[in-house]
Amino acid sequence: MAQKPKAEVKQEFVTVADFNKLTSVIETLVNTVTELKNKPVATVAETKEEVEIKKAKHDNAPMPESWDEAAREILGEMLDHTELLQPKGGGNLFTIVIKPEFSNAPKDYLEMRKFDRRTVELGNEGISKVESFCKLVRSNLKRFQQK
Repeated sequence: MAQKPKAEVKQEFVTVADFNKLTSVIETLVNTVTELKNKPVATVAETKEEVEIKKAKHDNAPMPESWDEAAREILGEMLDHTELLQPKGGGNLFTIVIKPEFSNAPKDYLEMRKFDRRTVELGNEGISKVESFCKLVRSNLKRFQQK
């Protein structure tokens, strides 16, 4: 097998002026990139629709003490805690959370949810609805305890 002859290498040199020009171009490029990197990013203004969507989230409202006290008085040690939610659409969602040892919820439900939560819409009835709801839940739980 015959060997291929090696191509002749041409040696070219860079002049000092060309090297300085290249260095200057690279420095300008680096400075430009650095300036862009350090420049604060302008945020896109939220659209009117996005603002309305953010406003539409539900509100956790403070619970009137009388409602919480009524639930504790009626349910006693069965009650873990109470919650009040006021959705943007209006109304009051009153939730009582029953301690697991007093709950009559199925075991699968408790394993998945961890809590026995019972919620009622209060409408315009306020504390009278809280009391009647808690009495209803208490009778339901006591019926379970008797079995």
